Amino acid sequence: MAKKKVSSRPKIPDNETKSERFIRVVAPRVSKAVKAIDVIGFCAGSTYEYTPDQSVQIGNALIKAVNDLRVKFDRKANKQDSFNFKP
Repeated sequence: MAKKKVSSRPKIPDNETKSERFIRVVAPRVSKAVKAIDVIGFCAGSTYEYTPDQSVQIGNALIKAVNDLRVKFDRKANKQDSFNFKP
């Protein structure tokens, strides 16, 4: 007889709103991203050797990723349904 798989994920409510789903999905993803950045910071210790240029490249890559994220959210927030000429 086959064993039934037990999911570690909580059951998703059938009547979940888009806002509730957003909160449920985004919170753990943001936590995971912050932890990943913290782990990158461990490489700044004396165990590793890196150049100032490498450090700048890492910072720039992370800043670009955050800026790209902000653009995605701002684009939706600033989306207009109608068009009007500006004076």
